[in-house]
Order: sequence, then C-alpha cells, then structure tokens
Amino acid sequence: MTKKGLTQLILSALLISAFGPITYVAKSADTSTATTSTPTPTPPPTPTATSTPRTETTTATTTETTTATTSTAPTAVTNSIDVALAIEALIPGAQYGGSTTANTKKSFDDLRWEDQRAKPTWEALLSAWNNLVATRSSTKGINSTTDTRTFTTQTKPTITTQSETRTAQIAEVALISNTKERTVATVELIKTYSSAEKEQVLDVTYKSKNSTVIDVDLAVPGIPVVITATKKGSPTITLKSTTDADGEAQIKTTKNLEGYSVALTVNKTKIDTDVVKKKK
Repeated sequence: MTKKGLTQLILSALLISAFGPITYVAKSADTSTATTSTPTPTPPPTPTATSTPRTETTTATTTETTTATTSTAPTAVTNSIDVALAIEALIPGAQYGGSTTANTKKSFDDLRWEDQRAKPTWEALLSAWNNLVATRSSTKGINSTTDTRTFTTQTKPTITTQSETRTAQIAEVALISNTKERTVATVELIKTYSSAEKEQVLDVTYKSKNSTVIDVDLAVPGIPVVITATKKGSPTITLKSTTDADGEAQIKTTKNLEGYSVALTVNKTKIDTDVVKKKK
C-alpha cells in the first residue's frame, strides 16, 4: 500500500470512530423538464335568469264614430235665408214688387206688397225657411247630385223620361245657394232645352172671362219669374211670382186674357210664349 492510500485509510478510520459509518450518496443529474403551466381562465359564472312576473295593464281605447245628422229644426240664420223662396213657401204665388236679391230683413220690409193675402211677418218668414230647409234635407237630400223628380203640368203631356245628363244638370243648378247665381244658371240651362222641353215650362189655361191660370215649371226652386200679357189695343198686364220648393209657380188672375200673348221671362230673358185661346 502506498503512503497516500495509507493516509486515506487512517483518516477514514478516524471519521468512523468519531461519527459512525458514513454513507456516500451519488449525485445524479436532474433531467426533469420544467413545465410551465398556463392557468385556464375560469369562465365567469353564468347568471341565472330570474323570471319576474310582469303585469301588463291593457287600456281599451274606444273609437267613437259620430254620424252627422241633419237637424229637422235648424236655427235660423238670417244671412242665409232665401226671402223669395220663403215667401213662396208661406204664400204660394204671392204678388209683390221690389227686389229680394239682398235676402235681408230690410229688403223684405221694403217690398211693395200687392197680394190680397196679408203680408207675413219676418219671424214667420224665418220659420217657413227653417221648415223648408228641413224638408229639403230629409226628403230631397240637399247633398244629392241626382234629381228624380218628374216634370208635370196640368194640361200638357207629362215628360216621364229625361237623360241622366239633364237630370244631373238640373240638380246641380238647384243646389246653388245664391239666388242671383242660381237664376242666371237656370236661364243658361233652359237655353239648352229642346223645343219639347221648353213647351213644358209655360202653360196657360183659360177658364172664363174672370179666370185664367198660368203654370210655370222651371224645376229649380226660388227663381223669380215675370209673366207679361200683351194684346194689340189693350194695356199690358204684368204678373210676378217665384218658383216653390219643387221649382214650380202658379199664378191665378181674374183678368180676361183671351187673345193675349203671354210671355214668361226670367232674369230679363224670354223663355217661352203662349197665346191664350178660349176653349171650344
């Protein structure tokens, strides 16, 4: 044994005696691979839907439909009254002079009353006008554009058929509220009449030396008409009237009109002429 080996042996013996047997642990290489762990994010908790009962209040909306109706007793409006038509409604074929175009109380008061029947009061005139408007609204239909009225006279054949165009024209003119404008429109309409239609407008019936009846049918209400009777060697006779709600006017006279030529004039326009003859 070498000197170095002996020295190691002695040193080992000394260590054993002092500390006991010595165990040598061999150091091994650490081959473990460090693994980096990536934490998986925890998803947030899903909120639990809490069902809260909801109370809905439904408010019922009622739609009210208002139907416009025509009153049977309208309030009198003096600035819309047709004086001539109201007079005719109260006193058919009334005889008077003057102008009713203004349709005012003053124009009515200023009329020259020539009729044997008493002149109505302004209040009575307003009442008659209200009734007339109510009657036309309920029976004829003021807003209607058609007129189914049949033209009739006392002695001449009745016209029972008219074209729809003519009927519509008459209805349109009848609905014009202004008397002057309605009168002008009536004259223009009559100018388009055929000969047969014009013959129906005027009819003169001689009954006796003291009775002659003159019938006018213009089919348009509230139209002032003038009847002029002329005869050579005799004075001219002038009679006035206004068509009623049906567009007609009747004038009765005690004048002896035998042999007279009777002319119907509207708004200074001659419409028709009849010669009065004694019935055989």
